Amino acid sequence: MKTSTQSSSIPGGCPADNMKKDEHYIWFMRIAAASAMAASCEPCLNMIVPDLLEVGVPETEIRKAVEIGQTIKDRKADIMKEAADFLAGTNLLDREVPEGCTPREMELIRADKMSMLIGVGAAVAGNCESCLSTLVPELRKAGATDEEIRGAVQVGQTVKEKPAAIITQTANELLGSPVSDNSVAGDQPTTGAEQGACGCGR
Repeated sequence: MKTSTQSSSIPGGCPADNMKKDEHYIWFMRIAAASAMAASCEPCLNMIVPDLLEVGVPETEIRKAVEIGQTIKDRKADIMKEAADFLAGTNLLDREVPEGCTPREMELIRADKMSMLIGVGAAVAGNCESCLSTLVPELRKAGATDEEIRGAVQVGQTVKEKPAAIITQTANELLGSPVSDNSVAGDQPTTGAEQGACGCGR
């Protein structure tokens, strides 16, 4: 499937657009590639992968980042299926979700400090709390500083917000006017809106 790589397809563009293309840029974009997979942000991935190739990052490293992102995404999906099966009596998951990482996940994500930082970004982008809780202590053991971990979290959070901005922009274009934040509840009781629209706020 052919997709556009124009930065205009992402509201606000890419946070790395104005960064000098040095080692920090490559670090940022490798984490962003995994985060884009975990967050299901296709326009993000369309921008990030060509940029990484352009600055000379080997395809094997890009592929690994993408695989880490997909692994985190799949794990979160399994956790949600397991919860739905338990709570709603569905049969979405035909296998047991293991505690902790599987051997393949361990080999892929825990290979080195950079791989784990990529995993942290993907965990934030993919809303996988168990992945984040596992990786942060291990990163500290591997010698990562809080500044490095915080940086990976920030990359994941930045990418995570992009799909929401993209779909909101699409809705606005289709409707011909911006959707008001206050229009979500309509004439319905405001309790849900006050708790975060879905009613799941605390």
